[in-house]
Amino acid sequence: MALERTLIDKYGVDVSGPYYTSYPTLGEWSESFTEQDFTRGLEAFMSRATDQSFALYVHYPYCVKLCYFCMCNSYITNRQEKQREALDALLAEMDFLGRFFDRHGFTPTAREIHLGGGSPSFLELGDFDRLISRLGTLVDVRQVRDFALEIDPRTADPDKMRHYADCGIDRISFGIQDFDPRVQEAINRVQPPELVESLLTPEIRTRFRGVNFDLLYGMPLQTRASFQKTIETVKRFSPDRITLIRYAHIPHVKKHMQLLNEADIVGNEEKTLMFMESVESLLDAGYEYLGIESFAKPHDAMAQALREKRVWRNFSGFTPGHVHNMIGVGASATSAIGNCYAQNVYDLFAYHQSGVGQRFPIERGLILSDDDIIRREVIFRILCDRSLDWRRLGETYGINPERYFEEERDALKEFVEDGLVVSSGDSLTVTEKGRFFTRHIAKVFDAYLKKRAYQIHGT
Repeated sequence: MALERTLIDKYGVDVSGPYYTSYPTLGEWSESFTEQDFTRGLEAFMSRATDQSFALYVHYPYCVKLCYFCMCNSYITNRQEKQREALDALLAEMDFLGRFFDRHGFTPTAREIHLGGGSPSFLELGDFDRLISRLGTLVDVRQVRDFALEIDPRTADPDKMRHYADCGIDRISFGIQDFDPRVQEAINRVQPPELVESLLTPEIRTRFRGVNFDLLYGMPLQTRASFQKTIETVKRFSPDRITLIRYAHIPHVKKHMQLLNEADIVGNEEKTLMFMESVESLLDAGYEYLGIESFAKPHDAMAQALREKRVWRNFSGFTPGHVHNMIGVGASATSAIGNCYAQNVYDLFAYHQSGVGQRFPIERGLILSDDDIIRREVIFRILCDRSLDWRRLGETYGINPERYFEEERDALKEFVEDGLVVSSGDSLTVTEKGRFFTRHIAKVFDAYLKKRAYQIHGT
């Protein structure tokens, strides 16, 4: 659907601020959060009578080459001993987690496993098998509903793809970013469509339940016309899910981004139009827009979860909502367990020196307050369901929403006037055009942004 230019000019589709893969967001987490806090959070989680299942995220840190756009916690090596050192540390952390479960008589149930990084497809098959085997000692993989692997096409081949399927991987996620050869050269990630095609033959594709593509827009040398050609190529591959994320150019944080020519990056208005045109093209191709950055085919579990209002948000983005808790292992991996968030030691060298295998290598985290949990529910329901039932919220958390969110409900009036939100009695519904602005709407309920604005402006 076409948006009025006045709305784009007023709000901007790409609002600055959180993507809300957690609330409170990572910037609010504290280094005063300790391993003991995380241990108590795990113990409280294991003592629950219900909802003891979780998603398991495994972070393997190494890649074959440095992508100049990369925001991930990744490292480059061609030395096999370095790769195996990282894998050994990762397996040691998994063993420690397993012993912790055993000491508490807890049988872990993982409904989702996501192997990310870095590039776990960089692992040689023998080492990959070690990882899969160790996962099998930690959790019962037969109970996993979504077993996903991130793949760098440059590190895979057809035999590897078949091997992944034989190991139980049922969803594969490709870091595509862009198919334009000039852009690929500029960002140091050359992977022509023919390479991807060789990995997704009809025979290989039948071995997997789902295929995901990750795309980045707003990178150097991209234009609206060139990116639409990439979108057309992606549509021919017909992945089941697509993430469409705006490139964030922060060379002061990620030094390797200085290798990119900032003058080759188009302005914000062009990026917004690039995004809008891509959304239109994907909708015309039959994809459903889940919100923010995500699209899925109608048959996909994510689209089904959207229709049934089961979608959840975690550090990977939207999920089908099988679980709301996540345990992360590996350098920089994040966890969301009950009322606490935690992140492992970020730096790979520090991770190796942290006593991994003998303790939980926690660097920061947060114990959520009752207010945090209530606001997370509101923000996630707006992002995931595009609707909110005020009465159910009040009954669930024992609050009077009208009084509790008096200021926020008043702030929503502008969105109502602009046709982005419908507010009727006990319900709030985001309209079809309002779905492009769900992050704007969610920000209204972010107490930390409000507090920061007060500190800056003194109002």
